[in-house]
Amino acid sequence: MKKQYPIFFAIWPYLAPLALLIPHSQIAFILWIFCVLAAPAVYIVNIIYVCRFKDDSAFRQLAFWNMVIKLCHIPFYLFMAILGMFTLLVMVVPAFIFTSPVIVLMLIASNYLLLASSSSYGVSALVRAKSAGKISARCMVVNIILHFFFVLDVISSIYIFFRLKASQDD
Repeated sequence: MKKQYPIFFAIWPYLAPLALLIPHSQIAFILWIFCVLAAPAVYIVNIIYVCRFKDDSAFRQLAFWNMVIKLCHIPFYLFMAILGMFTLLVMVVPAFIFTSPVIVLMLIASNYLLLASSSSYGVSALVRAKSAGKISARCMVVNIILHFFFVLDVISSIYIFFRLKASQDD
């Protein structure tokens, strides 16, 4: 597995906010727009990469990268939650009564797309671990479902990584 793909995907959500720190406002805005528009392409390429990965014994490696990516994305999700709550609080200003809910929905949608695309590592690891006989079908199904809920995905990714790591010693 090429390590640059998961590492790039782990830091991807932070590139758009970092672009806004560039001193020249036009360049920062153009870079920010590029990062926002390129996000779906990065997500799709990452999912395709994980699905096309050929090595069947790589479920431990996929589980590791799933856990690392999920843990790296926690600060981003917290920042987006704070931003969403702030956006809802400014609804006391009449101009924001109609725009705040739209902005919050966009934040939720973008966060969920990031969650779903980062779950591709976990889903792939679970399917491969099941086919290798390392986990049961019930464990696979339950953890795949957990990978599509905020917070539970992190717990599931940590659990799966340590469970598969323990099965390596067997």
